[in-house]
Amino acid sequence: MEVSTEAQVALIVGIISAAAGLIGALGGTAIGWWLNNKSERRSEKRASFVELLAAMDNCQQACTELSVAITGGKAEHDLGRPRDRLVIAVHHVETAGNLAMLAVGPEHEELLRNGMIACAEEVKNANHGVDTMGIVEARRPILELGRKELR
Repeated sequence: MEVSTEAQVALIVGIISAAAGLIGALGGTAIGWWLNNKSERRSEKRASFVELLAAMDNCQQACTELSVAITGGKAEHDLGRPRDRLVIAVHHVETAGNLAMLAVGPEHEELLRNGMIACAEEVKNANHGVDTMGIVEARRPILELGRKELR
């Protein structure tokens, strides 16, 4: 059986078109996977920064609550709830800080640890009835880092 030249050309063009379609589909899938992976990574970073900043804010609120209770002269047995809330807040800051370090990498460890240190310092102040709002200052550089990392 002999195939005409026109049939041979049509067969070659069909094979080339099928190959090009397959390559395009694979390329589109790879680009889609890459973009989706990049978007997922950004979402993880965003979530870790939001969690850390929210935890720091919660710690500041717990410190203020304890400081006000101590300054107001509450009895030691009445300070249990504010202190319990403060312990939970400190643990939350530590956990959120560790997650943020995992998300952005070790190069920013010191800056992220400063958030945890500020929380610990504010706890110490709150136990003496002093509210310095020190955590607010520590949040600013972390917020800036988050903005930089998500650009």
